Amino acid sequence: QALDLYLQGLKSDPENPKANFQAGICYLETAYKEKSLPYLKKALQLKPDIHAQLLVFLGEAYQYNHQFPEAVKQYEAFLKTVDRNEPVTAHVNRRIYECHNGTRYLKEPVKAKIDNIGSVINSKYADFAPVISANEAVLVFTSRREGSVGGELTPDDNQFYEDMYITYKGNGTWTVPRNLKEINTDQHDACVALSPDGKQLFIYRDKNGGDLYSSNFDAVNNVWAKPQSLGDNINTKHYEPSISMTADGQTIYFSSNRPGGAGGLDIYRSTKTPDGKWGEAVNLGPAVNTPYDDDAPFIHADGQTLYFSSRGHAGMGGFDIYRTESQEDGSWSRPENLGYPINTADDDIYFV
Repeated sequence: QALDLYLQGLKSDPENPKANFQAGICYLETAYKEKSLPYLKKALQLKPDIHAQLLVFLGEAYQYNHQFPEAVKQYEAFLKTVDRNEPVTAHVNRRIYECHNGTRYLKEPVKAKIDNIGSVINSKYADFAPVISANEAVLVFTSRREGSVGGELTPDDNQFYEDMYITYKGNGTWTVPRNLKEINTDQHDACVALSPDGKQLFIYRDKNGGDLYSSNFDAVNNVWAKPQSLGDNINTKHYEPSISMTADGQTIYFSSNRPGGAGGLDIYRSTKTPDGKWGEAVNLGPAVNTPYDDDAPFIHADGQTLYFSSRGHAGMGGFDIYRTESQEDGSWSRPENLGYPINTADDDIYFV
């Protein structure tokens, strides 16, 4: 809403430094961060002292546009203006490291083609966190589109609450998504994983700091059963947003920012006990987890290869997707960045 007003103001006063600066900042807070660049460049031209960290914001704008050398130039110019002990310098140095990684990844792109899944699934609203059955016939995803169960807008960002939708593939096309009204509530409901057979759906709910639930498909009534909490070993009063289950259904990998981790979100593993409950959560350790957020685990059907997203490791900005493999001694191999164009300078997450 603020962005719309600044853009309106710039139509009548395009040389206004504050409107240009604020429009750029607003774009950095949206899904269209790359659009911030011309406004922040203009702000620098009109009033270089408009904000103490203008060069940082401008560097980020260049970074989101994959103009990494120019981004480094702005970051390094900023570092000359502050004491190296200032807290912001660690953030800027991390950004410079990401830009060097990004330059390398752009020069050596991986053989991957990114296709939009199409307008049957995607809407003008946010559509994200897709999960899919092993035979690729069932797709569940989260959306903030019109028609949510509660029909209300959230007070923090003025969008519809998250609801889950399901669609099926037949003859190469997807059916019109159906709102899972039997398990969606008037609050946030997001899908985070689907069992390989497509019969157990894992759900994130904004309760108790953010908890994980599961719902089993009731084939008799053709509906999803009431979601149940995964228990105290998995859910804490802290934040647990993501999960993945092995093909045999005996082990789960999930993320949590509970105390005792490396910092931010960490990835943990839990194995099912003889009574059918989930056992003690075990941190995957420093090979996988960093002082930054490590989230969105996805365990391959081989039970050995783990994909996840991280703000740490050798990323090119935001969350990048990585691959690691379990070793015979129980450790994990050094995570491998999946490269460009799978990863970008913005957030790349929820890989399945």
